[in-house]
Order: sequence, then C-alpha cells, then structure tokens
Amino acid sequence: MIACELLCPPLYIGISKRLNFRLQTHKKMLENIIYSDRDDSEINDTNIESDTEKESRYFGVRIGTIVKRTEHIRLTSFFVKTIQLNLEYSTEELRKIEKFLNRTFIPLYGRK
Repeated sequence: MIACELLCPPLYIGISKRLNFRLQTHKKMLENIIYSDRDDSEINDTNIESDTEKESRYFGVRIGTIVKRTEHIRLTSFFVKTIQLNLEYSTEELRKIEKFLNRTFIPLYGRK
C-alpha cells in the first residue's frame, strides 16, 4: 500500500479558492454515488466552469462511479494532499502552475 501511495499518479490536480468546501462536495457526491442506486448521468456534462460546486459534484460523480464499478478500490484508500501557494499569484499564474503539474504528474481523472 505504501508503494502505491508513493508511485501512483494522483486522481486529480486542481486549484480552488474554497478548498474545504470543494473537498466536502467531492466527498458528498462520491458517497452518494457509491451508497445509492443513482445513475451516473451527470458525468456527461463537459461544459462546466472551473472551481464551482457543479464541477465538484461532477468530479465526485465520476470518481464515485468508478469506485462503484471497481471492487478493488475502497473509500478508505483515498487520501488528499494539498499545497497552499502564495496568494500573490494571479489566477493566470496559478493556471500555468496547474497545467504544468497536470502535464508532469498526469492525473488519472483530472480532465473532463
């Protein structure tokens, strides 16, 4: 398990101004999908504005659907790593950093 944590690429890399709210929304939607008979119709919406509740729900639904279909992944296997950057960066600069990290680490479910 430790090797997986060290060597596996992240599921997602992103930026958020309201990180706690965003993570709570991801988790809520993830649990809603896994523990219900709900369908995954929301995952077809690809025109979603960044850093919004709708985008967080979308991500939670996508990951929840994958976890539900895969018996080898458990919710207890997930962990979150955050990096807080200097608030003096402009949104444009943060987007460049996000793009660089996405291209470097190739997150499995980072793109819609």
